[in-house]
Amino acid sequence: AGRDGLPANAWLGYGLADVVGVRQLLAATDSPDERRRVEQRKFEALLGLVETTGCRRQALLGYFGEQLAQPCGNCDNCLDPPVTFDATQAARLALSCIYRTGQRFGVSYLIEVLRGGNEPRIGA
Repeated sequence: AGRDGLPANAWLGYGLADVVGVRQLLAATDSPDERRRVEQRKFEALLGLVETTGCRRQALLGYFGEQLAQPCGNCDNCLDPPVTFDATQAARLALSCIYRTGQRFGVSYLIEVLRGGNEPRIGA
């Protein structure tokens, strides 16, 4: 991957707190609106790259306006495709629970409601 021509490994670690922190930093900057929008688009593109389930090389080249006809076969997603599932129904249930509980409870309470908890704090 470098000048030595040998394969290389790269590892990227980040979490929700990092994403929230960068978004807050971008929102609080004194930069002109257009510059802020450009930086936000760049950050969203980076998130798109790291969260893609497809070929990362295709995604990276696509960002720069180039096309790769077939997946590269070398990136982590090509070598070990991530397991995905359709979370549409789970998301609908979660959003419905938030709405039906008046949008005023924390995540722990919502989880208990969704799990069918029978604690006194959960009304019938």
